[in-house]
Amino acid sequence: MPPKEPGKQERMNYAPLLRGLEEHVLDGRMNAEEFAVFAWLVLTVNPYTGIRYTNAPMIAAEMGKKVHAVQRAFRGLAAPKSDLPDGYIHYDGARGNGGGKYPVLVLKYPKAKSGRTGVRDYPEL
Repeated sequence: MPPKEPGKQERMNYAPLLRGLEEHVLDGRMNAEEFAVFAWLVLTVNPYTGIRYTNAPMIAAEMGKKVHAVQRAFRGLAAPKSDLPDGYIHYDGARGNGGGKYPVLVLKYPKAKSGRTGVRDYPEL
């Protein structure tokens, strides 16, 4: 096994999706596009923070989707739901107008080697 590069982040061997997410898709709380974007975010966030610095065009390019579809999915994922008053993610989309990256926090993401979950205790959000 080659030595780990300095500064290279260790990744978990699995992606922790919330149990019951299939019910959210089946009952309409989350559509297929939102599910795809949410799953991609879960696969690519920092496992220690639950945050990914990205923007809609970057996600669209990675997933082979249209930017408008990803922007619509971001808005849907951030919207309050009956049992998730804060939605599935938190981001400041207004920051993304200049083409730069902004932090996207996957709410309730179980962070590796930590008892905390994705909560809003990050000043950059």
